[in-house]
Amino acid sequence: MAVYNGEKYLKEQLESILRQIDFEKDEIVISYNLSVDSTWDMLLKYSQMYACIRVLNCEEKGIQANFNNALNHSQGKYVFLSDQDDVWLDNKIERCLKCFKKEHADLIMHDGYIVDQNLNSNANRTIFHEKKVSRGLLKNAIHCSYHGCCLAMTNEFCRQVLPLPRGPFLHDMWIGEVAELFRKRVVFLNEKCILYRRHGENCSGSKGRTIYQKIRERYYLFVFLIKKYYQEKEF
Repeated sequence: MAVYNGEKYLKEQLESILRQIDFEKDEIVISYNLSVDSTWDMLLKYSQMYACIRVLNCEEKGIQANFNNALNHSQGKYVFLSDQDDVWLDNKIERCLKCFKKEHADLIMHDGYIVDQNLNSNANRTIFHEKKVSRGLLKNAIHCSYHGCCLAMTNEFCRQVLPLPRGPFLHDMWIGEVAELFRKRVVFLNEKCILYRRHGENCSGSKGRTIYQKIRERYYLFVFLIKKYYQEKEF
């Protein structure tokens, strides 16, 4: 989980995760960017209450750096990405683990209900419906199917996507395109596993972008992907 100024919704999200993890085997890795609200005090309190919560300072600002820090310190066999302001539905972890084992997946993206800041939902508004998810390197460069808060991956694939580039595109697009480029086993799990809270403070890769900015994002995305490809080819 990457956290920055998260006091408004963080407690609700942490509680939804804590309800379904194994305190002896699982860990919650939280990367913290310096905030101006009470986020740090909240994280300190939870880390003192639960030994499974590890809070890491991230001095480099930005969502890519913050997630890079969290992923780099994740030790579990499977890694679940989490935003600070959503709510995990019961059995999210269990359903994803079953999918990993059944499908031998490297990367899973599950569906989720789109809700407002008060968690009010319209059953017809789901992430899969809005994104029209599908595979394909070029397709996902034009219109990305991958949504960070719905992603879970093996630790092995997590190592492959690191380090997250500091480009003008978000981490979820990078993770999805690395999976496409190297033909990883990706499963779009048609189960709603989270309440995706949409409000005015969300980070979004497409929100308010001009055509020029979108073209620039895709240009740098492919530059980083080409570098990644040849780096791995050398090994």
